[in-house]
Amino acid sequence: MIRGIYFNFFPQRDEPVLNRAFKNVDLQRYIWQVSDYEELPGDGAFPSETILVSGKELEQVIRSTQSRVIDFAVMRAYLSKEDVVPIKDYADYSASGCRMIILIYDCWNVEIYAKDLRLAQTIFQNIKEAGILEGGKLEYITDENDERTRMAVW
Repeated sequence: MIRGIYFNFFPQRDEPVLNRAFKNVDLQRYIWQVSDYEELPGDGAFPSETILVSGKELEQVIRSTQSRVIDFAVMRAYLSKEDVVPIKDYADYSASGCRMIILIYDCWNVEIYAKDLRLAQTIFQNIKEAGILEGGKLEYITDENDERTRMAVW
């Protein structure tokens, strides 16, 4: 079963990679829990401690044309604040009301876990068609190949 998507990329130009990946995805429908956020250089769009932000706030960061290099981040999508619970591993995620998790680490590695298969397929296709990989890797995360033990980047 498909759990999500993994991709890494080697930026050749200022490229809003997440914007291209989430083309035609309604990010505003979710409440986002953002944690472990670190952006290069210096001050980022969000603090490193855990916060809740609206979909509109997250979308403004992702859709921004400002050159951003997100070094680390965990972004969890919920339909309501009442659904927000601690998530340590995939079992916690599966049992929770969290709809999607975006994990970014070492700047160029991105894992997106999505409970909606069509959403995962849309994001996969967006990345494939965007031409942003340039030597990078794109694959589905499945039950068989998922080596992640924690839903964290640290």
